[in-house]
Amino acid sequence: MPKQIDILLINPPLTLKERYGNLAAGGEKMVPLGLCYLAAAARYEGFNIEIIDAEAQNLNFNDVVNRVVIKSPSVVGFTAVTASIYKVAMLAEAIKKNDPSIYIVLGGPHISAAFTQTMQRFPQFDFGIISEGEISLVKLLKKLLRKKRVDDVPGLVIRENGAVRLSSPVSPITNLDELPLPAWDLLEGFPQKYTLNVHTYGKTPAASLITSRGCNGRCVFCDQSVFGNKVRFYSCQYIIRLIKYLIKNYNIKEISFQDDNFLASAGRVKEICSSIIKEKLDISWTCHARVDAVDAEILKMLKMAGCWEIAYGFESGSQKILNILNKGITLEQNVDAAKVTKKAGIRVRGLFIIGSPGEGVVDFEKTINFVLNNEIDAVSMMNFTPFPGTEIYSKVRQYGVIEDNWSKMNLWTPTFVPYGLSKEQIKIYSKRFFKSFYFRTKIIWEHLKNVKSFRHFIKLVHSAWGVVRF
Repeated sequence: MPKQIDILLINPPLTLKERYGNLAAGGEKMVPLGLCYLAAAARYEGFNIEIIDAEAQNLNFNDVVNRVVIKSPSVVGFTAVTASIYKVAMLAEAIKKNDPSIYIVLGGPHISAAFTQTMQRFPQFDFGIISEGEISLVKLLKKLLRKKRVDDVPGLVIRENGAVRLSSPVSPITNLDELPLPAWDLLEGFPQKYTLNVHTYGKTPAASLITSRGCNGRCVFCDQSVFGNKVRFYSCQYIIRLIKYLIKNYNIKEISFQDDNFLASAGRVKEICSSIIKEKLDISWTCHARVDAVDAEILKMLKMAGCWEIAYGFESGSQKILNILNKGITLEQNVDAAKVTKKAGIRVRGLFIIGSPGEGVVDFEKTINFVLNNEIDAVSMMNFTPFPGTEIYSKVRQYGVIEDNWSKMNLWTPTFVPYGLSKEQIKIYSKRFFKSFYFRTKIIWEHLKNVKSFRHFIKLVHSAWGVVRF
């Protein structure tokens, strides 16, 4: 009997607790944009495709397996980060037991960073797709459904004679505008079931977008195996088309631009802002940026176009640590960026890392002093995590002790401890970091003033309670 669905794409059931630990109340359920782009590309080529976003739909392990059994697709495609790879492998094994004829394909950041080890460790995956997946997935589906050999599909990880190999490299997509719009319509409950971080929470309904691929930064803790270190941009026209589509079809009022550096091209950003203003698009928005990409002129433009918060990767208040992380910025640049952003009337969210290579008690104190004495409205903190595929991964043992357990690499569980410190010290300073910043009348009042709705207020209360418990 022929299958009714060609491919079922699955975002695994990784809970907010598993992603954010004790700070889960302030976490976000992000749209799986990667799957939406893959689904759109496959659908454009005529394939029958569906998406299961287990995280957003609050589905557990058995729920996902049962849905796959009912749908009975020819191919199941999983996306996985390092922290979710074991859970995805268990799902793949259960699906194979129910129906061995289903092909299981693995994509996402983890397989791109460590495809040999992953495929050797988990035989339940039939194929892996590395880097950008749109071209590779479409070509693979055409081969599999026609029962043809797949050797010439680029970017495909295959098993051959007991060994794992890559078919051939996949070339980056040069014209991103050729990609069809993400298949948001395949997400059950979009946009209501998706929530932004409490700090980037503005109007509702809200959505997230990525307007570029790749990052020209050289930070040692970032994995660039999916999109590379050369930035490629969607055009201004494409971005405005996306925004208009979201407004018209889903009444979206808030956008979170999730690019690694939204301001990587000043000219393009100015064009986007001018178009938002000219076409009177009723949205407010936030973005991420490097501190060396901002100045008073571009910030004025951002403010006029609806930007109300920028998240900067400050990482540390110690220049020594910034140098080890290869940030390519100075503390003075961090201070200046925060100051000029606040002067432009835009909130500043600082992103920080604790427990970095070379970090000691003195560096912790410098970071806390930095967040308390600069123009910062909100902070996020993560534990330094040497993911597979990052520059630091192969040499991190020079700096400390790593617990190389993929399932614990979630940014909130300390899996790396620099020499001279203990895991307990890292936990203590993590708590002190949040307590020192958030338990101040000024910050509490600023957050209350920023409340956009009753729903936002409730989320803020839950987030605050999470910080208190932490």
